[in-house]
Amino acid sequence: MAQSVDLTLDLPPLLSGFPVIPPVSPLDAARTALADGDAGAGAGAGAGAGDVFWSAETERLCVCFVLEPEVSAARAQEMLFAVMVATGEAIGALCPPELGFSWQWPNRFFANGARVGQAMIEISDARNGEDVPDWMIVGVELRLLPHGEAEPGLSPDRTSLWDEGAVDLDGPTLISMLSRHFLSWINRWESEGFKPLHDAWLFRCDGRGSTVELLGPDDGCQEQGRFIGLDETGNLLFQSRDETRSLMVMTHLDGAARPIAAGVGSDG
Repeated sequence: MAQSVDLTLDLPPLLSGFPVIPPVSPLDAARTALADGDAGAGAGAGAGAGDVFWSAETERLCVCFVLEPEVSAARAQEMLFAVMVATGEAIGALCPPELGFSWQWPNRFFANGARVGQAMIEISDARNGEDVPDWMIVGVELRLLPHGEAEPGLSPDRTSLWDEGAVDLDGPTLISMLSRHFLSWINRWESEGFKPLHDAWLFRCDGRGSTVELLGPDDGCQEQGRFIGLDETGNLLFQSRDETRSLMVMTHLDGAARPIAAGVGSDG
């Protein structure tokens, strides 16, 4: 299934694409570009808001967006939910209608119940003003083609978009559509706040209102409780042992809130 990759992207005018050749990842390339800039001038000359780093590989989609927030780090993390909702909308526009795309808090993607990828976020430790980060990166990884030569069905907990019927989908096309939806959600978030994004994210979320397992980095169950919803910046409202507490997005990115009945897990 190997195929060549067009190294041009059809991006909105506000975005600039930079292909990244494996084995370098778009996240590492974005970090390096940011580090090359002037640390005293925001993202600096090395990279800036609107730069899009994407991997020139065919098996996976991997793309990272560089942003320069004007809000606190607590609010900046809302962009994770924006890129996830944008991904869901792009998948809906380009993939067969029978492909059910969903996610688990905070950042894991699923196609028809099997894990297919994840969203990413990294926020600069350097802050200015009222806890405003110098920069942030949000990104998406999705499996486009099947895993190696494995027979379909041998790993029912993970899948690819190809396995779920999106056989003609390629990375550049999906990145272009995702970018447009992402910019649209950023504009709406700037004018209307987190509430519309919050509602759109919950619409595709697995587990809201049900009992979930909190998974750690190795997918081991750490705790069970009830997924109440999200707070005003996307942290999980989790009820366990008659206590409701807020679980922070940035400290749970390597885990998940998995619905007990769903039985999904493992790496995408």
